[in-house]
Amino acid sequence: MKIINLILVIIVISQISIAQDVGTAEEYFEEGMKKFDYFDYSGALADFNKAIELNSRYSKPYYARGLVNKMLFDCEKAIIDFEKAIEINPVYEDAYFSRGLCNSELQNYSEALLDYNYCIQLNPQNVDYYIERGICRIYITDYELAIQDFSKAIDLDGDELDDVVALFYRGIAYHQVENYEAAVSDYTKTIEYDLLDPLNALNYRSDCKYNLQDYRGAIADYSMVIELDPDDVAAYSDRGRSKLELEDYRGAIADFSMVIELDPDDVAAYFDRGWSKLELEDYRGAIADFSKVIKLEYDSTNAYIQRGFAKYGLGDINGACLDWSKAGEFGEAAAYDLIKEFCN
Repeated sequence: MKIINLILVIIVISQISIAQDVGTAEEYFEEGMKKFDYFDYSGALADFNKAIELNSRYSKPYYARGLVNKMLFDCEKAIIDFEKAIEINPVYEDAYFSRGLCNSELQNYSEALLDYNYCIQLNPQNVDYYIERGICRIYITDYELAIQDFSKAIDLDGDELDDVVALFYRGIAYHQVENYEAAVSDYTKTIEYDLLDPLNALNYRSDCKYNLQDYRGAIADYSMVIELDPDDVAAYSDRGRSKLELEDYRGAIADFSMVIELDPDDVAAYFDRGWSKLELEDYRGAIADFSKVIKLEYDSTNAYIQRGFAKYGLGDINGACLDWSKAGEFGEAAAYDLIKEFCN
């Protein structure tokens, strides 16, 4: 009887000791979270380590320590802590989600998808899970399933920012499958919400409009991009190409000249400006631009071909034929047809 009583006393004392450790561990955890909220990551780490030292089966400090490491851009170390938290608590929803985010950041997309899938299984009403899974699916080029995820996120009762993010990424997915009309619609709604920087949505929408041959609409979007970012080389270049499609050669020259001012080694800008000048019969100006292309890319067969046309326009038949011959040497078979037609 005395032995039984002694055992009971030992069990009670052990339970009290564990309870005290858990309580102390919880206190360190709470203090660590306060420091985490104030960006005191070193202090938070010390508290979480102490909580784990006091109770190695307490899942929350592992998770929290993982968050600190994630904030410190050490996702590999963070994943170890998230996995420990999951080992202790196999239905730890936040730990699965955070591990998924780290796996996405490390481009471990198949592992990230497994984490997001399990999160959705645990909580199918969480908007963030669908958004992150959709983004992950974009990276693995599974665009149709990504569209489904973003559509589900929009259908759920999230906040406006969730809707904007889902619309933007769904626009990207539509864009990738060449459903340009749907992409334009989503990018437009993203811009109208006015909750995100509109630059990316404007750039992507302009590309869709260009592909839809809505060149005036594309020009309007590129102009807004340039207003927001006057040094955006791509916006000037793409607006210039849109103007080329509308045969606004002088407007195109202005844009390509701006590209060259911002990036003096932009080969495409010299070529496109030369093309525009050729259309305006500014043969000398075209020759100068095509010559610059050749200087930057000596084997540019297109530049030799077009410079040949410019020389031909000036009556320099021999110079034109030499350029076409050079294009032929670099592998442009059509050059020999030009030589046959104009040089013999």
